[in-house]
Amino acid sequence: MNIDDKTLSTVLRVVGGTLAVACFVLVFLRLYSLFLLDLDTSAAENFVYVLRILFPLSLGLIAGYVAFTGNIPFTSRRDRHDD
Repeated sequence: MNIDDKTLSTVLRVVGGTLAVACFVLVFLRLYSLFLLDLDTSAAENFVYVLRILFPLSLGLIAGYVAFTGNIPFTSRRDRHDD
């Protein structure tokens, strides 16, 4: 099964865009619940909650990059416009 570069790039863009939107919705919901629920928590719990927000945010940024460029980051494959 041979998939050409244009088809693979389109599939990466669709999957990356879907994952980016899902990650940003999760981050928005967690931030909304953080400000909506004003709970007294310890510093350790606050640190863990910040990590629970930063992890999907970083995944969303990577998935957004994949959706924007159509390439997987940190790979050796580059555009072949010079050939």
